[in-house]
Amino acid sequence: ATNGNYKVKVENGTYTITAREMTVVADNKSSVYGDRILDNTELTVSIINGTVADGEELSDLGFELSKAEGKDAGDYAITGTASNGNYKVEVVPGTYTITPREMTVVAEDKSSVYGDRILDNTELTVAVVEGTLGYEDKLSDLGFELTREIPEGSNGKDAGSYVISGTASNGNYKV
Repeated sequence: ATNGNYKVKVENGTYTITAREMTVVADNKSSVYGDRILDNTELTVSIINGTVADGEELSDLGFELSKAEGKDAGDYAITGTASNGNYKVEVVPGTYTITPREMTVVAEDKSSVYGDRILDNTELTVAVVEGTLGYEDKLSDLGFELTREIPEGSNGKDAGSYVISGTASNGNYKV
């Protein structure tokens, strides 16, 4: 102070810059079973509350995002953090969905002669008409259960045509 009439003691104060608050959501992503799963570096976020400081971009916040482990069809959490200490960021989890791989198969025609051995259901087979297998899967990995349908009143051994129907139990495929 320059006025001699006063004896002034100035105590230091504190100037605080608080971290900028923001809420982001991990963007939902998806892929098909057997196709390439996105790397963690390809995961992204979107702002749902708040803004970045002037001159900065969302990428400046140092996001580290990751998908829960897994490659089977289903939903996996995408979580993350931001490392820039100038921001207090809440990351709302997103979902990475791996959808079943679509495939069309046909039960292969089989035949036998009346009086000869009739094929067991486990000997019935399918062929792929449309689509491909994922990863290193084999057709047998799809868990086919095929059945020769025997009409009511028939013993299934008489000459005639019988429908072969079936299901696949592997949830990674939509057959």
